[in-house]
Amino acid sequence: MLAAVGASGVELRPELIELRTGPLVLMQEGTPLSVDQQMIVQMFSSAEIEFTVDLHLGPVETRVWTCTWQED
Repeated sequence: MLAAVGASGVELRPELIELRTGPLVLMQEGTPLSVDQQMIVQMFSSAEIEFTVDLHLGPVETRVWTCTWQED
């Protein structure tokens, strides 16, 4: 996901990036944080997973919806 952000061409200061999934902060000020693996497993077992990437460069916001098509 962060590779896609970097490849997007947006202004980027890696030392400011914050990455969250739901309420759980995975990266703050460009540094990965220690997280509870059980919490991660629980969140990634959900039908929907929300990620937030905050570049901390201003008030602009966008939302992207995507899906994974799987045949059962």
